[in-house]
Amino acid sequence: MIDSKGYVKLKRGRGKSLPLYQQISQHLTNQIQTGEFTPGDRLPSVSQMVKHWKVDYKTVNLALEKIESEGLIRLEAGRGKGPIVIGKPVCDFNAVYLRWNNDGYPLGLTEGIQNFAEEKGMNFSIADVSGSYEDFINTLSSPMQGIDGIIVIPQDTVDFRRACQSAIKAGARIVFVDQKLENVAISSVAIDHLGSAHQVTGHLLASHKRPAYCLGVTKLSSIQLRLLGWSSAMREYNFHHHDEYILETPLINSQIRDALSQDSENNYNIAKDLFSKFTGEPLSIFTCNGAATMGVYKAAAELNLTIGQDVFVAGFGDSPECKRFEIPFSFVQQNWDLVGYEAAKILFLEMMETMKHPMHRLLPTKLQIQQSSIGLSAQYN
Repeated sequence: MIDSKGYVKLKRGRGKSLPLYQQISQHLTNQIQTGEFTPGDRLPSVSQMVKHWKVDYKTVNLALEKIESEGLIRLEAGRGKGPIVIGKPVCDFNAVYLRWNNDGYPLGLTEGIQNFAEEKGMNFSIADVSGSYEDFINTLSSPMQGIDGIIVIPQDTVDFRRACQSAIKAGARIVFVDQKLENVAISSVAIDHLGSAHQVTGHLLASHKRPAYCLGVTKLSSIQLRLLGWSSAMREYNFHHHDEYILETPLINSQIRDALSQDSENNYNIAKDLFSKFTGEPLSIFTCNGAATMGVYKAAAELNLTIGQDVFVAGFGDSPECKRFEIPFSFVQQNWDLVGYEAAKILFLEMMETMKHPMHRLLPTKLQIQQSSIGLSAQYN
């Protein structure tokens, strides 16, 4: 436990796991490892530590001598001077990213995790389950020997929750990316799904003064937040009865969430049905994911409707496929390498046992406005 001044609370008396000097040295080493003290900084003076922890000078000196022997600090003569930090401890944590598939989204996460691991000297590997749900669950349930931490995109299923419990019992720490799961005490890092959807929908409504349809698999938990953002913006623009504008794509397999990013056929069929009733009045569509975006573009092309003229579209889909459309797509920039980096940072703090409670962090996004949502002759950023 850490007190309000950032000092560890020492365990005293019978049953303490480590001698007091080892508890102090471990705490100070953790502070150097996590960057609270960096090379060139001074630690508190010996007298300050003695006063705070209510221990004798011998105990503190033993702790500092241990840290000095590891090459992390330099002790200096002189009363009131704290030791100088001269290095960082070697990190021996083993972390793994349980990767579902190999498109741009997971690869971006991989890059961010790798960047953090290299900064800390942390051992990092990838468990590639190649789209097999059974392999995915089995690998999570029984992590390899020596694995200290796991980063994973969660699935809201009973099997997945049980697998997480098994991994934690085996001693592994877990951090979710992309979303959190309700009633699961595991830290997470995700983009701001709700705020992003609200921004995109508000852009469409303000630009075209007509309701925006919402297309996508709305039963997925992260997309549920996007649906809420869309709904909030619709109400702000006085479209209070807007259920008729939800174009919900069937959930093909509730256990294989990421496979949906590869499937635009159902979204295409729904968009095609909408476009077949086109009356000449332009349509606005908020797409919940890349599959929905690809479906809209495909259906419009087949029915000779022009994106950015007959159909205004904006939403999620920053994959390479969506960035190659002839009419540039207005998309939410999702910085997946930053998501991966922050997830690795939180996992590191979890493994260092410096976090009291799970942390749920949302990262901001930016709407890249292009011709698909503002028109073919308009300028865009």
